[in-house]
Amino acid sequence: MSNWKELSGENNWSGLLKPLNKSLCDNLIHYSKRIEAVYDTVGQSVANPLSYGQPTYEEKDLFSKVGLEHYTMNNYVYGKSTFDFIDNAIPRSWFGFVAVATDEGKKHLGRREILICWRGTVTIMDWVKNLHFNQISASPILGEHTGDACVHAGFFSIYMSARDQVLSAVKKLVKQYEHEEISITVTGHSLGSAFAILTAVDIVANGYNSNSSSSSMPDAMVTVFAFSSPKIGNSDFVNVFNKFDNLHLLHIRHNLDIVPRVPPTSNYSTMGTVLNITYTSYTIKDFLRPTITSISEMVIRFHILKNLHVAIEKQQEKKFRFSSLVPVQQLTLFPTQPILKKILPQQITVLPMGDTLALAILSFLTMNLKNYLM
Repeated sequence: MSNWKELSGENNWSGLLKPLNKSLCDNLIHYSKRIEAVYDTVGQSVANPLSYGQPTYEEKDLFSKVGLEHYTMNNYVYGKSTFDFIDNAIPRSWFGFVAVATDEGKKHLGRREILICWRGTVTIMDWVKNLHFNQISASPILGEHTGDACVHAGFFSIYMSARDQVLSAVKKLVKQYEHEEISITVTGHSLGSAFAILTAVDIVANGYNSNSSSSSMPDAMVTVFAFSSPKIGNSDFVNVFNKFDNLHLLHIRHNLDIVPRVPPTSNYSTMGTVLNITYTSYTIKDFLRPTITSISEMVIRFHILKNLHVAIEKQQEKKFRFSSLVPVQQLTLFPTQPILKKILPQQITVLPMGDTLALAILSFLTMNLKNYLM
């Protein structure tokens, strides 16, 4: 993969997003599968307290069990999403892992990649922490760079409980491969995206990506692939993040996903280069359901990583795709209608009234042709 630096944001993904570059699309699917592996193998049943929030497989077995290659596991990462007053005997939850490219993986990826992967919300206490959106200073990770940078208190609390496990692993691996070309990629979904952003800026701000003086290799590029990330800090935090030259962030989000818009308060700012996914998969069945059911499904559907994974792949195909500027239902036209099949895209957004269908088609074509022509 000779252009790995470009795909990792060396030029902030200029020219790769619209239309979505095939190699970048493959990269995003590559990382999303690693996050999905954590989701698929973490205990999610409250009825089984011994396995709740815990990994199904031992560290050494994860990649072979889920059928993923190119990396060897360094360590699992555990975090505390409980309150301080709750008994410390409650086990920490498994949130992700630190891995490093194998020799074969290095050939495929084009460099020795250190990969840090974070899952999103799974346990009840994860949900509780999500709601702690008061802000606290980011000084524990930014140090002299902090200024007035503040971050989401709930996200930061969990990250700090796992921080030492991640940084000690990165320090060890950077030292181990100091005479090779190294990159550090941090990826996560939803809550895990917040951890990924905090991890990446922590690594760069404190020099964990720096090679020793005995190495002739440059410092490692640090890249975040954040899937469906909520907002995590104020504008001062965003400014600190942006000032580091060797740090890059691509936020992959569906335009109908509500999570990237929260917390909805003015003291939270968006950040990074945004890849806006517009592909949808609504059918006539969705259109006929009650409005409340359809809207609630919409909020969930486009946030789930597996669905976003599919939408990313579909986005890369060279087709017309349109989506509404507000959350309304969608209808897939039957391909048996020969005229409409020739002049309309497979998926269009329509108003939920048959007598306004023609007006809806015309309106959305006009509003979205410029922005979503692929």
